[in-house]
Amino acid sequence: MTLDNAIMALTFISSAIALFFATRKQKHDEQNLDADTISKLYDLIDKQEGRYQAFKVESENRIQTLQNEFDAYKNSTSAQIADIASDNVKLRRWAKRLIAQLEAAGIVPVKFDE
Repeated sequence: MTLDNAIMALTFISSAIALFFATRKQKHDEQNLDADTISKLYDLIDKQEGRYQAFKVESENRIQTLQNEFDAYKNSTSAQIADIASDNVKLRRWAKRLIAQLEAAGIVPVKFDE
């Protein structure tokens, strides 16, 4: 029984020493873990800020492209509307001259209802 008691005591002492060093190492790792976590957090914030800035620049470029395309469309449409209005005025003048010629020839044209 003394051998069993000696082995049990030795096992207990070695377990206590292992537990002491594990606890001591764990506190040290926790301190480094906090520092690592904070530095990783700052790194992630910096990366996210970079992504945000890139997204912001890309969005501004897209908005500028859409604005330019809309301005070109607006100018094109305005030019087309101006051409149509000009043609409309020309056609009205031509129609009035035609009506005057027909009335001079003794023909009364049918009134155009708008």
